[in-house]
Amino acid sequence: MVLNKVADILADLFGVEAKDIELTDSLEDIGADILGMVDFSLALESEFDLEIPDDDYEKWETVDDVVNYIEEKI
Repeated sequence: MVLNKVADILADLFGVEAKDIELTDSLEDIGADILGMVDFSLALESEFDLEIPDDDYEKWETVDDVVNYIEEKI
């Protein structure tokens, strides 16, 4: 469930197909640059009703990092 929501957000923000996103995918390869990561973290905060400090999202490298982080917080 978390992966599907994360993939949908990535698809909306970066123009990729949600169905093609895998846990091992690099956020950089998907198109998430520094500004994109800000938008991505804000969208995640809204979707999952949490607060994500800059220091946390700056460590994410893969989709799996994001999914694991969210699963720990919700």
